[in-house]
Amino acid sequence: MKKIFNISLFLISFYSFSQNIDENLLNNGYVYDKGSLKTVMWNNTKIRKDPNFKSLKMDSLLVGHQVKIDKNTKIKLDIGARENYWYKVSYQKGNEWRSGYAWGGNFNVSSAKFEDTEFLLGMMETIKKDDRDYINIGVMALKNGEKKGIETFAVENAIHQPIGLEVIDNKGLKGVKAIVRATSFGNAFGVPTYEQYILWTGEKLVSIPTLFNVNANGMFYHAEELIFPNEKNGREGQIILRKREFRKENNMENIIFSKEYVFVWQNETLTQSVKIE
Repeated sequence: MKKIFNISLFLISFYSFSQNIDENLLNNGYVYDKGSLKTVMWNNTKIRKDPNFKSLKMDSLLVGHQVKIDKNTKIKLDIGARENYWYKVSYQKGNEWRSGYAWGGNFNVSSAKFEDTEFLLGMMETIKKDDRDYINIGVMALKNGEKKGIETFAVENAIHQPIGLEVIDNKGLKGVKAIVRATSFGNAFGVPTYEQYILWTGEKLVSIPTLFNVNANGMFYHAEELIFPNEKNGREGQIILRKREFRKENNMENIIFSKEYVFVWQNETLTQSVKIE
C-alpha cells in the first residue's frame, strides 16, 4: 500500500483557518453582541412590536438592509433545525430611525469583504436528506449594496458547529476576481467538516462542489481537497477535486481509496470534464 503523509498538513490548514471563525456560537445557536451590525438575508424580514410571531408587524426589511443589535431578549425560537433568539434592533429608513423586534435567524452570521463587495453568510433554511435535518448555508454577494447572487450548501448539525468565512486570491483562474471560502468545522470524531469554495467573477458567484472531510475515530479518514491552477500539480483553466480515504495501521497511514475529478473553468462556467481513477 502507498504511504501518505499529508493528512497532518490537511488538519493544520483547517486549524489555521479556524482562528478566523465566528466566535458567537453557543450550544443553543448563534448569539449576536449588543451594538453589532447585522445584515438582512431574507426579503421582507418582519419587524414586530414584541418578540414573537403573533405580535403586530410594524415594518419589513429587504435583503441588504443593515440593523444594529440593541438587546438580546433571550427568547429563543426554533424553525426546523435553525435556532436563534429574538432581538431588539434599530435601523434607518430614509431620514428616520426606527426600532422593533426581529428574529436573529434572518440576519447574517458572518461576513467578509473584497473591494466593493461584501459577502454574507447565513442559515437559510432546513432541508431533509436521508431523513436527517440539514441547514442550507447561504453565501450572498452584495456589491455596493446590490445583491449579485447567493449560493448555498447543505450542512448537518450546522447550528452547533463553528463557521468561518474568508476571501482568498483567485488561485490562478482567469476571469476570477477572488474566491470565497466558507467552512463549517466538525469539532469531534465522526462530525464532518464541510468546505465550500465559491468563485467570484466580480458580477456573479459560481460554486465548486462542496468538500466533505471526516475523521471517523482517529484510525480512518475521508479527505477531499481541491488543486487549483497555481498550485503544485495544478493545470491551467482546471480545478482538480481529489477524494481519498486513509486507514491508520501500525502507526502508518495508508491510502485505501483515491479518485480525482477534473472541472474546467471557461467563459465564467464550471463544468465537470473527466474522472481520473
